[in-house]
Amino acid sequence: MPAQKMFALLAVVFLACLPVESYAHEIRAGELVIIHPWMPEPLRGAKAGVVYLKIQNTGQKHDELLGAESAVAESVTVHESKDVGGVVKMQKRDSVEIPPKGEIELKPMAIHLMLIGLKKTLNELDMFSITLRFKHAGNVEADVEVTAPSTVHAPHS
Repeated sequence: MPAQKMFALLAVVFLACLPVESYAHEIRAGELVIIHPWMPEPLRGAKAGVVYLKIQNTGQKHDELLGAESAVAESVTVHESKDVGGVVKMQKRDSVEIPPKGEIELKPMAIHLMLIGLKKTLNELDMFSITLRFKHAGNVEADVEVTAPSTVHAPHS
């Protein structure tokens, strides 16, 4: 086998052996960068799930995440979890501002996307599409990776 083909084959085998966490994905939409949307695997039979991600704004103007939608859920809303007197409460938010030259992180026990009325079972390593709605950037489609159910934080920091 010629050396060039052998190198290409070894590169493919190497990449295939990397853990899923090794290849974070990002989507660029104008001035926004959506970094590694992920969802911990919902419990079997669960009707809701959560999506986490990071959004960077490389531009000079603020933008806002207004909401989202996905074919895997009846609805997707922006929520925020807060500790109120030792009790975690979750409330719906209308939007999330992304400051100029700033970033926001949707993460556990903070702001997140709530998928309500899951239409199918989602398992670790599954991928599904979500459309994020922004005030200025418009609709941005992203692929969400389903991770192990015990994942407490994003596998990519």
